[in-house]
Amino acid sequence: MTGAAKGIIAILLVAVGVLAFMLWRGQPATEPVGGSNPLDQREALLLNPEQHHHILEEMRGLLTAVALIQQARTSDDWAAIAEAAKGQGTKRGQIPPAGMRQAQPPAFRQMGQGMRGQFDAMADAAEAKNGEAVDTALTAALGACMGCHETYRVQLAR
Repeated sequence: MTGAAKGIIAILLVAVGVLAFMLWRGQPATEPVGGSNPLDQREALLLNPEQHHHILEEMRGLLTAVALIQQARTSDDWAAIAEAAKGQGTKRGQIPPAGMRQAQPPAFRQMGQGMRGQFDAMADAAEAKNGEAVDTALTAALGACMGCHETYRVQLAR
């Protein structure tokens, strides 16, 4: 692995750590349903309990996939990279709970679709054994994750 690839991996690991921190510091379990922190000016995604659970599961799955991709990238395990990326891509076969699409602002859906497209690009790049393209797509996907977390917060609807 080249020095540039190691540098990119180090940057991505920092980004994953930042994302994990952002997920960890999200809405506290003690916050009342429908409550909000007045200092948090992000747009609330008001979700029913099933939708709320689904979106948190999706985020945990994305973070797990990023970790698996990073781990596989250190040894250029192209099959593992492709498998983890496909599991988060646009053809993953997930069926969201009823009303989920209507609960999401169009810009949120657009960010999510773009991010999922980057996981497709990662899978394609891994199948082509193109580490630079994997790193580029992973960086773009993480950028979408960070942009989303900077803009939105999930909240249970009253």
